[in-house]
Amino acid sequence: FSGSNVDTGEGKSSVVIDANKTQITATSDIGKSAAMTAYSGSEIVIKGDLEASGDYVLRTRGGATTKINESGKNTVKLTGDINFERAASDTDAKTKIDANVLINLVGAESAFKGNILVENGTADEISGMKLSISDGATWETTDDNSFVNTLALSDGNINHNSSGDVTVNKISGSGNIVFAEDSGHLHIDDGTASLNLTMAGETADKYNT
Repeated sequence: FSGSNVDTGEGKSSVVIDANKTQITATSDIGKSAAMTAYSGSEIVIKGDLEASGDYVLRTRGGATTKINESGKNTVKLTGDINFERAASDTDAKTKIDANVLINLVGAESAFKGNILVENGTADEISGMKLSISDGATWETTDDNSFVNTLALSDGNINHNSSGDVTVNKISGSGNIVFAEDSGHLHIDDGTASLNLTMAGETADKYNT
């Protein structure tokens, strides 16, 4: 957990893990578990291999920064949703829900199984979600809508198994997208990419730009 009472400037808390391999497993008997939490201008940086799991693999808001495998040299395995969230008690939306998240999935052993969500806000409020998938790595959606502000592919894979939609604000590179028979739509707002599409059942209308 990394948190602060400020969005920017002095006094921010920072957690930097520089290890060969980090494993985080979160469970909870009360409510949903979170492997990592970055709030209110704080920072989490994880170098080296990472394996993290929880109901939420990451909870974030308030201009916090999370960097996972920024170097692109390591294996990352994430299980659970990424949640940009505003407290339910913040009825006046005083807390900034946007945050900076950079995740590099590199290599066939790297994977993210989960969705990218917004709680008590809208995806239009988010601009800092950046996901890179390369060299055979895979993002597998599960059971909800997802969004990505910036999606960079380089022989990366997306297995769209969720009945929810996936919205990408800007896409680049090349990769493979597999739609399950009952999966939702893929919406791409901007960018240029070379995509190999595999569609199960009657899903030909699910690729929209």
